[in-house]
Amino acid sequence: RSLALALYFAGVAAEASSIRGVGPQDLSRYPDVAGASVFRCLSSPEGAALPLDAINDDFCDCADGSDEPGTGACAGQSTTMFYCPNPGSFPSYVYASRVNDGVCDCCDGSDEWRSTVCRDTCAAEGRVLLQDRQKRQADLESGVQQRASLVAAAKKLHEASNKELLSLRERLPSLEALERQARAALEAAKEQTREEEQRREELQRAAAQAAGNGSAASASAESPAAPAAGLAAEVAAEGAAVVAAAEPAAAEAAPAADGASEEKPVISEYTKWMDGAEKVVDAPAGAAPAGGGPP
Repeated sequence: RSLALALYFAGVAAEASSIRGVGPQDLSRYPDVAGASVFRCLSSPEGAALPLDAINDDFCDCADGSDEPGTGACAGQSTTMFYCPNPGSFPSYVYASRVNDGVCDCCDGSDEWRSTVCRDTCAAEGRVLLQDRQKRQADLESGVQQRASLVAAAKKLHEASNKELLSLRERLPSLEALERQARAALEAAKEQTREEEQRREELQRAAAQAAGNGSAASASAESPAAPAAGLAAEVAAEGAAVVAAAEPAAAEAAPAADGASEEKPVISEYTKWMDGAEKVVDAPAGAAPAGGGPP
């Protein structure tokens, strides 16, 4: 395609008119092509008529420079540009001020037509430009293909998203019903938890109250045993005193007792006192001691 474009421009350049500096698209506006006998400035078609030899006579007659397309006489304006045919390469335009200025602006040297300082480099330049054009065209085609693949992928994704959206919309009522059920179950669980917490607090209070009552009852049940313990201590003390007083007499009576019958045991006063003390301690609270025991 780029090669065909290059050949097209080369053919256009070969068909350039005899009016120097005029591009193919503007040829029909000049009299030698249109068949007119006079020339009028292109920006003032109703203006004064100029003779045909006023074109490219190196004298600027038109403000737009249209009468000097192939010279630098109308330099300073940007309406009329000098056309470079550039056969073998791509045509171009340069400002009128660059015509015959001693610098080669067109690859075919047509802008320096008064001298031969410019050699034709359009073939080499055309090859470079054509390669660059082909590379840019290949990049463009690759970009177009990538864009097409991205568009196709986006369409598939869009269709899949729409299907998923429709599926979710269909499931929405059932999901909302499940949500309501879950909320109801949650509220019921919260209420049950509150009731269980209240029952636990009530049980804790009842347990604490029962523990307090039990402590009071235990204290009242243990209080009668205190006088009995004191009484036992007094009995034991008196018994010890009696034994201490009776020990000398027992020592004197020991020889006389040796000849007595062994079948008759001797019970000491200490044993009698201790036996009476045990009965007093074991008696229920408030009961009177048995006869023969300590008072």
